[in-house]
Amino acid sequence: NNKILDLFVQKLKLKPKVAEIMRKQIKSKFKVDLESLAALTSAKKVKIPTLVVHDTQDNDVDVSSAYKIRQNLSNGKLLVTNGLGHRKILRDHKTINAIIDFLKN
Repeated sequence: NNKILDLFVQKLKLKPKVAEIMRKQIKSKFKVDLESLAALTSAKKVKIPTLVVHDTQDNDVDVSSAYKIRQNLSNGKLLVTNGLGHRKILRDHKTINAIIDFLKN
């Protein structure tokens, strides 16, 4: 059950204590629990049709996150691509057309 800051700190290869320090600073300065802003949590409040797009080879965010977000949406659809990673997905014409089709409907 990794949290946003824990994953961020792991990616940067920092000590786990850094995540806790960051968590406290964010809560103190902005008066918000960063975890409450996570897509997984926020999805529970979304009622409009929502398309979640994710690639199986995303090295920044695991595809399992997309499935969890979709499960928390009351009116969501999931499009999973393969071989586009975290950034190429934004330039893939097939994916872009699927998003356009979703928006038209």
